[in-house]
Amino acid sequence: ATKVGLTGNETIAGEKIFSSTLRVGDGTEGIRLLNISSNIAGIYGVDTGGSAWNSIHIKADGNDGLFIEKDTNKVGIGTTSPTEPLEVWSAETEAYHYPIVARNPYNSASNLDFGVGIKLQLDDGSENKWASIAYEADSAYGNSGDLKFYVDGYTNSAARMTLSHEGNLAISGTVDGRDLATDGTKLDGIEASATADQTQADINGIAI
Repeated sequence: ATKVGLTGNETIAGEKIFSSTLRVGDGTEGIRLLNISSNIAGIYGVDTGGSAWNSIHIKADGNDGLFIEKDTNKVGIGTTSPTEPLEVWSAETEAYHYPIVARNPYNSASNLDFGVGIKLQLDDGSENKWASIAYEADSAYGNSGDLKFYVDGYTNSAARMTLSHEGNLAISGTVDGRDLATDGTKLDGIEASATADQTQADINGIAI
């Protein structure tokens, strides 16, 4: 192996190609960049002497940044102690934070068949077992949308529950302007009755 020794603030100018392994560190620990195959490269956190693994920590502003924990491969963004496969921390301030944002950059005045969502999947051997929560456009340019819940999406293409931007909720049906609408087959546990200062017409926002 060829070693390039640099001390202090020195610069290697021009393009340098390392065909095998590039090690960055003091010779005992650091980062290795490896050519795994013709189309795959890898970054490995290597501990002292190259005999064990170490966590990888990538920083851009001195804060916790992106952290990959050794042995578990748990990923932390904004934390160096992730407890789940992926844990994202927001700023610690008294405010509403959205540390994870999913965005669909598409918009159209007339084509409203677009949205963005989260897919929940079962079984590592099948792509057919899933549910999702999606925010789908219902007006030009996605200026308003409906929140839809899909269950067993491979076999059920229609949403099982829809919360419209007007605040109306439909269960196994379509939003039709009433506060709560169902498909009419069954709705247990909800009692709709008029109070002393209401008429029955006042509560017909619940359709059973």
